Amino acid sequence: MAVLNPALEPKGERQLGDLKISWESQLVEPMRDEFSFTGAFVPRWRLGLYRVKARASRSEVNAEWQQLVAGWQERADAPAVRSDQ
Repeated sequence: MAVLNPALEPKGERQLGDLKISWESQLVEPMRDEFSFTGAFVPRWRLGLYRVKARASRSEVNAEWQQLVAGWQERADAPAVRSDQ
């Protein structure tokens, strides 16, 4: 679940060999602007907190759980990041 971004993909599934993982997420804290530590005046990201319900299955073995996951979206009006900084 570490690579899941529920803000961009709130529902989905992945097949990893014979392991199938599926999830659904719900926003539990509203999206907020994030101001970077670099002192930028324009926020670069919007962050939200999601409750993710996940299920993993392999053959006849299933596991289900819930966890809180941060989701993020890059703001369209954010300044470009320079690679030389």
